[in-house]
Amino acid sequence: MSADDNLLDQTIVPAFKDFEKAIEFCANEGLGTQALILTFSAIDFAGWLDSQDDQRSRDSFEKWVSNYMLPHRELGCTATELWGARCGLLHTYAPGSRASRDGEVRELLYAWGNDQPAELQGYIDTHSMGYKALAVRGPALIEAFQAGLTKFLKEIGDDPTRLNLVRKRASTILKTLSQEDRGMLYYRQELLFAALLATDESR
Repeated sequence: MSADDNLLDQTIVPAFKDFEKAIEFCANEGLGTQALILTFSAIDFAGWLDSQDDQRSRDSFEKWVSNYMLPHRELGCTATELWGARCGLLHTYAPGSRASRDGEVRELLYAWGNDQPAELQGYIDTHSMGYKALAVRGPALIEAFQAGLTKFLKEIGDDPTRLNLVRKRASTILKTLSQEDRGMLYYRQELLFAALLATDESR
């Protein structure tokens, strides 16, 4: 196994698996909005990993959605509308965003369980009084992310240039250390301290 394979298997893949576990937990517990917030955050992360820009941006989000999510599912929305939905939920816990208020995009509303987007859309169209909104099935959006993620991870694993970029980004992400990892870290710190102390005493 190469160092690049280790990078994916030990750092990037576990990070996304944690996202997926948390998303699945929220969805199964009836916490649909929280599941979507986590999904949008994971898209942010994936887009940033694959972007030349050091900062996460609208462009990196929309590019990742266009390349990996929209081809897999007929969500009926655009990458820009998903960006607006992401901004609304992450920043104000609401479907509205600056883009929707400016009339650039429709707000997204979500159908869960046995509810169908067509039924929700019918209600929106009948009662909205000009309100621009699109009904999307929440689980379908999550499934589109998961399918896109599988394709994304395979592509970067097969592309040395993109993998090199991901390697640089991976070194900065937050990691949770196991008890064994913490023990090894403390042990190395003690060895370093002992070496520094020995150096000072020899002067």
